Amino acid sequence: MAPTQVPQAVTMAALLDEHAARTPEAPALTTAGRRFTYAELAEVAGRYARAFEASGLRPGDRVLFLAHNGLPFVAAHFAASRAGVVLVGVNWRLSAFEVAQIVADAEPSLVLADHDLLDLLAQAERLPRVVTLDGPRSDLREWLETGEAVEPADRGEPGNVLMMLYTTGTTGRAKGAMISERNVNEMLREVSARWLMRPGMRFVAVLPLFHVSGTGSIFSTLFAGGEVILPPDASAETIARAIDERKATHSALVPTILNGFVHEPALKKYDLSSLEVLIYGAAPSGGTLIQDAMALMPRCGFTQGYGLTETCGGVSVAPLRRHGEEDDRPGTVGRACTKYEIRIVDPATLEDVPAGADGEVWLRGPQNALGYWNRPEETAAAFKPDGWFRTGDVGVLDEDGYLYLKDRLKDMIISGGENIYSVEVESALLAHPEILEVAVYGVPDEHWGERVKAVVVRTPGSTLDRDAVLEHARSRLARYKCPRAIEFVPELPKSGSGKILKHVLRGRETTTAG
Repeated sequence: MAPTQVPQAVTMAALLDEHAARTPEAPALTTAGRRFTYAELAEVAGRYARAFEASGLRPGDRVLFLAHNGLPFVAAHFAASRAGVVLVGVNWRLSAFEVAQIVADAEPSLVLADHDLLDLLAQAERLPRVVTLDGPRSDLREWLETGEAVEPADRGEPGNVLMMLYTTGTTGRAKGAMISERNVNEMLREVSARWLMRPGMRFVAVLPLFHVSGTGSIFSTLFAGGEVILPPDASAETIARAIDERKATHSALVPTILNGFVHEPALKKYDLSSLEVLIYGAAPSGGTLIQDAMALMPRCGFTQGYGLTETCGGVSVAPLRRHGEEDDRPGTVGRACTKYEIRIVDPATLEDVPAGADGEVWLRGPQNALGYWNRPEETAAAFKPDGWFRTGDVGVLDEDGYLYLKDRLKDMIISGGENIYSVEVESALLAHPEILEVAVYGVPDEHWGERVKAVVVRTPGSTLDRDAVLEHARSRLARYKCPRAIEFVPELPKSGSGKILKHVLRGRETTTAG
């Protein structure tokens, strides 16, 4: 495919077919020590699609995918597109309790899971057939062979729901955002251009495919005709080695990885000079980390952006910046992408606020998801009939349209690249009979960006200690959501109406630190 030729495909299945026909021998995916060409990836995806159909799946049925990044996860997305089924990627860092909630909500017709993650399905009720992808009990080959006699059919349509990604939100209940083929296609066309993607580029992809940032990284690379490189793990050294050995041109990394590049002496032996574009974000990146990383890779362009699961990833992108270039808009997450509009709205009056004033970020554009699965009331609250999506985030637009994020109405904490919602953690902690009240918020952490802190009021007479709180939290939450700091207080600061004043608690943290 010529460097200037943009794919015409409007579905993921058609996109893979287009590349396989034009550049069949071009490398598409390197994983587990093997490189797959576009023709080979298309063949594997076709086998998955035929197996979906042979398993009796009908268009719109959900396929739950509980697995690490690898060939099966990538191929299954293209297969889901061809078969018209919906791929539900599940975060394997969740607890079995949380996975059971998602299974109950999604009502999948099939589950594909890695052997080492099967225990996460232990609390799920009414499980359909589970196909184990690897390990001693793998039945993947047997399942794929059931579809060999099935005549391939392409049921992909732009309006189909391609995938459902779960996001927790303020209520603590997991919600499946329904993302269509059209949403994904619009995202691919936008970010591949913004990130200077092209045929022959090589992207080291470490963000998980159960995150919209992971799908965006991998599938924008394949949209452009580049090669995706999936390292065996997400350690800083493994990633640095992959960049060096494969002469990677692009990557998307959370600040914890960049911190390793900058501060771990053992990584200095790896040559990172091939990187042309590095997308950072998904965690607070204060201090000098980004500047230090730029100095380490002076020819690489650094950028960040803003987007959510409900917008199929980025809807604003900051300009590329290299070492030594002046940053005249520090902290911006960029301007709205080509087909997007951004409003800053007073959440009380629902009126637009002037440039420079804080308000809730509202977004309108073709990447906005179709809504939440089985959540009509929450869909109506967030997705407006005129196309606007209420993010729940607080931001500011300057006079030139550059967006700055100030806070989160949702009290979201970002730790090590994972989104954590305080209400969800509070709900889990309050299930303990000896916890009377609790306030959860994020506090700065040098390594993780933020860590979860819980300020707890015990019931009268309780001698509950930190270890007991942690044990309870771990029984109901993924470990990364559990509080790393726990403080016991006799009472929480409250407003006249009884609302807990988290800003007072945060301010106390600042005062103590100073």
